Amino acid sequence: MDECEITEIREQAGWWYFKFGNGRDFQDKVEAIKSEFIYMLERRYDPDRREWAVIASDDSLEKLSNIFPNGGGAVRAMKAQLSLF
Repeated sequence: MDECEITEIREQAGWWYFKFGNGRDFQDKVEAIKSEFIYMLERRYDPDRREWAVIASDDSLEKLSNIFPNGGGAVRAMKAQLSLF
């Protein structure tokens, strides 16, 4: 398995909700999210949907870019799609 990447992302009510695939570093990614988004007010996890959420901000964009190889690209692609509507 390769490195985990964001597979789905959406924005809702000031939060970015995302999922990421399984990879050799899956648990490392979970720990990285927890260490980058230290406060529970900054992050959420829905175990039923297997979906993470972080506050939509420039700071979160930088953190997701540090965690996932496609983090910045995923956010930018989502924003570009939203601008079409």
